[in-house]
Amino acid sequence: MTKKSAVEIEDQAIGDASIPVDAGEQLEHEDVQKLGAVEVDVTPESQVIDAGAMDKELPEEEQVHTILESPDSLAQREKKRTKRQAVMPEGYTVEAGPWERIFQAMKRGYTLAALIVAIDYPDDKPAWMLTFRDYPDIRGVVPAGETDLPDQRLMSFFVGQPINVKIKGLDRENRLVACSRREAVAEARTRLYDEVEEGDQLKCFVKAVVPRSDRSPERLLLDIGGGVLVELKKSQAANMLSQRLSRQYIPGQSVMARVTRIEPNKGIVEVSLKDGDAWDKANIKRGQPISGTIGAIRSNDDGELCYIEPDGWPGLLGIAPLPDWDTFRRRMRVSCKVVNFVGAKHHLRLYIVRRLA
Repeated sequence: MTKKSAVEIEDQAIGDASIPVDAGEQLEHEDVQKLGAVEVDVTPESQVIDAGAMDKELPEEEQVHTILESPDSLAQREKKRTKRQAVMPEGYTVEAGPWERIFQAMKRGYTLAALIVAIDYPDDKPAWMLTFRDYPDIRGVVPAGETDLPDQRLMSFFVGQPINVKIKGLDRENRLVACSRREAVAEARTRLYDEVEEGDQLKCFVKAVVPRSDRSPERLLLDIGGGVLVELKKSQAANMLSQRLSRQYIPGQSVMARVTRIEPNKGIVEVSLKDGDAWDKANIKRGQPISGTIGAIRSNDDGELCYIEPDGWPGLLGIAPLPDWDTFRRRMRVSCKVVNFVGAKHHLRLYIVRRLA
């Protein structure tokens, strides 16, 4: 199969503008807000002019009638030949074919639901390959520039996940449609800014857990509605600071997030997965024995320090000197005693008593 670029696919859409329909009745109204469904108002197939037939010679007997009959008689004969059934039986329904519905979705700017099944490289550039639930024989293509992602290296994290797209072009020969997630998300973002206020609780989906790299720390990508993505640092997302985000979240997971800041004029929206400040809720006493997990070991002018997250107060991080009487490492559980705690200053000092299994 010859692969075409997104530009070629979009150009071919012009030639497909006269796609005939498979039925001769107007479709019933469908809920266009339901993803994957479109409202269709089509031209009956019988009304589409076959330009090629105009060049064909008439049969000999029809040529004779053509010479002898008046123009009015010819018009009546043509009307009888093209007349279609005006009244259909009870229970008769009309269903447009997939290409007709896809064309109407493109023409009217409807948003369709699709599933990312692979990444391909037409023209040596990455592009998402899509399938559509309602159109199993048609594949979609989303070029990297139409993904609405800040970095094309994130494209692989979305494989296997559903997205919303706008149809931009048709290629019936190769059964491909050019799609844009960018335009679908832009539409959703405008509506989101109009309806959401600071303090609102939003149902979100985890789209990706991006691992730590030389350029950036581990982070979470949340879909807060309509594909609008918000990036969260570990401190904003982690239930337990001593564990990786990948151990706490998986793509497709549903979570509730609170809107902490929204400025539509600046295109800013921020959310948090945490309900308030964990330090304000903690009631830790001096001298209290507690257990915890070592989240990190760092060196400073005072020597090596262990950063410990208490098991009973996830989200807090205490500091303890690294003992020299045993070997300790990250994610090891330990028993400690509280030296000092000041919640208002986010201050928790500990010392390690022993290792735990």
